[in-house]
Amino acid sequence: MQIYLRYPKGIVKDHELRQCLTEDLSLPDTCVEDLAKVLLNHRTTLSKNFADTKMERAKMLDMQWRINISLTSKMAELDKPTIVLHFKLVNGEYRTLELPLSMFQRLRYNVAMLLTELHSLQNRPVLKQF
Repeated sequence: MQIYLRYPKGIVKDHELRQCLTEDLSLPDTCVEDLAKVLLNHRTTLSKNFADTKMERAKMLDMQWRINISLTSKMAELDKPTIVLHFKLVNGEYRTLELPLSMFQRLRYNVAMLLTELHSLQNRPVLKQF
């Protein structure tokens, strides 16, 4: 959908959009038709909103990380470790994110799955022309 909204009208054909919605996202035909109608009828507004939201996102300039391990009163026991991610953004802001180890592993897994999906989408014949 991003490619459909990003490129000028006519680059991505309507039947290619429907095919991607059906095959890649495994959406039912009724949902594909409804979504395709919305995309076709409101393309200008959606493209403008897509471009606006894309510009608002701050890009990451630098990232630092560390593992926090805290000891309890009994020296033999450890609290669950947390991962702290500290981001420096291009606009000068800093963002800090603290995750338990299990949540970090889930994040890592989901990012790996997303990259795998992006790689498989890039190999599709429809997208090879871009």
